[in-house]
Amino acid sequence: RRAGRDDHQRGRRSVNRPSFELKVGKEEFKKDRENGLLGIGVTRTMGLPIECMSATISAGHGLRFGKDDGAVLKLGYDDDLEEAFTGSLDSTVHGMSVLTLNAVGMSAKLLDMRINKVFMSQTAGEIAESLAGEAGVQVERADSGISFPVYIIDDRSSCYEHLLMLARRCGYDVYVNDGGKLVFGKFEGKSKHRFEYGKQVLGARLVEELTTYEGVKTYGESPSSSKGSDTYHWLTKDEVLGSAGGERVLIKTDYALKSRESAEEAAKAHLGAREYRRHLELEIAGDPKVRIGDAAEVDGFEKDEVNGKYEIIEVRHTLDKRTGFRSRVGCRRGPE
Repeated sequence: RRAGRDDHQRGRRSVNRPSFELKVGKEEFKKDRENGLLGIGVTRTMGLPIECMSATISAGHGLRFGKDDGAVLKLGYDDDLEEAFTGSLDSTVHGMSVLTLNAVGMSAKLLDMRINKVFMSQTAGEIAESLAGEAGVQVERADSGISFPVYIIDDRSSCYEHLLMLARRCGYDVYVNDGGKLVFGKFEGKSKHRFEYGKQVLGARLVEELTTYEGVKTYGESPSSSKGSDTYHWLTKDEVLGSAGGERVLIKTDYALKSRESAEEAAKAHLGAREYRRHLELEIAGDPKVRIGDAAEVDGFEKDEVNGKYEIIEVRHTLDKRTGFRSRVGCRRGPE
């Protein structure tokens, strides 16, 4: 009987228990400390909306917070914690019995920054690095992409929106990672995760978009392709056209493209983005190691079209006493 009890105790000790560390301003919250934290939610996506975090606290603990207080969250199990969010406090919502803290990530600096600037003979990556520097955001990676003889940034759009437009022209991902640094470039998927039905996966939903065109034609302006990049400001009757794909085409006009080569690259990028027609949302046991920009391999589903390799483009973590630690993972999949 004693041996059975010992086995049972060892089994209980081997269970990993969800854990967290949250620091907002001078206030710290930990799993083993009674401080009224009721629940945490973190969302990270590519593009918009930007990364954000919310924390719900029971009222009456005498906690003090200020606008722009730093916010850092770590999630995991027991003592094995991973950084899941870095940002600053954006707002507080006071209820009758609870207080909700809302924080935004480093992308907010890019979203708040609006400038007027002209770039001469710069690549998309160099422009992205400059915009990040203007907003005070560090850069993890910035691939070169299209070369522009001239590129104009104006304050009708935020720096973040300009980054999204640049990335779309190049067929790049753009996001701020868990460490608060900008990533601007092609999908690499260096970190890989396996999600198998009946094991890691608790729920799934697949959405497939129908395509209405087979190709893309992109029109730019200027005679740079035939006369050289320093002639971008000349008027021309020459057609600056890039095309990719089949006969049923989507026609786009983009006056930032000054050469036939850049128009071709943009056409390929637009067509490539359209080919990501399969979107999969997975619910799994909480895993802070899963991040946007990672690769996912899905297996074990009865419908074979669900199985395969995906790019992770959205991650949502939730931790509370009712449902425990859960992660929702949004993925996209292009042509094989």
